Amino acid sequence: ATSSWQYGGTCASLLNSVSHASKERGRDPTGLGRWSFVRIRGKKRRLQAADMDNNSSARGNFSQDLVVISAYRPNPPGIGESTVWAQHRLYFNSIGRKEEPRQAFVTDLSKAIRKWRNEGCEVILGVDANEDVSVNSPSSFRQKMRDVGLEEAILATHRTGTAATYQRNTHDIPIDGIFATSGVSISAGGYYPFHEFFSCNHRGLWIDIDLHQTLGGHSPSRSSFKPRQLSLQDKRSVRKYLQVVHDGYDRYSILARLEN
Repeated sequence: ATSSWQYGGTCASLLNSVSHASKERGRDPTGLGRWSFVRIRGKKRRLQAADMDNNSSARGNFSQDLVVISAYRPNPPGIGESTVWAQHRLYFNSIGRKEEPRQAFVTDLSKAIRKWRNEGCEVILGVDANEDVSVNSPSSFRQKMRDVGLEEAILATHRTGTAATYQRNTHDIPIDGIFATSGVSISAGGYYPFHEFFSCNHRGLWIDIDLHQTLGGHSPSRSSFKPRQLSLQDKRSVRKYLQVVHDGYDRYSILARLEN
């Protein structure tokens, strides 16, 4: 039996003054919710010859943007067909792709990161890797991220030991991490206690960065935009708005999910 309920999902957001510097937002193109991202506008620069040799898809001028990614990698196979891993496998089988879901996550995310790097971007990745991110073996997630130019920022800052980021883990194994490219200027980083700020069985992770330097010496400026307005005197607009809301409630089964 199959179900329309899909576990997982991610969210990436910008707050306060940085929100005005948003250049792009997006998500995992498969629709599986494996990652979401926001792109912050950086300083415009011109590629040097050495840069162009290493960035074959980039030409001439580029912007030293910062891409911030929130990602979730499924657990290894569990019991039943409702696990995230099983749902991902079902999707990949439906399109004729036989790659194991956890490996497919690494393949697809690495491809996306390479594209951003080729465009001159710096990258920060916050991820629940469901794997020990302190391991340095050739097949480890940490090494796969190194292969695309990212290093685990918290472990690089605190080299004296590790701590569990999942509450049920009793062996000080971090399965969550913040990875960053070398151009991200990081001054500090660490873990929050469990249930600090939000109720969750994972720790909150944090890093402090020099955003001005990371964006190539560019400070985010406010974007101008025209706010959308709904005029209650315009009956046609009101009917259209209500229809969109009703369609959205039906499409995502909002009322049924609130009752459950």
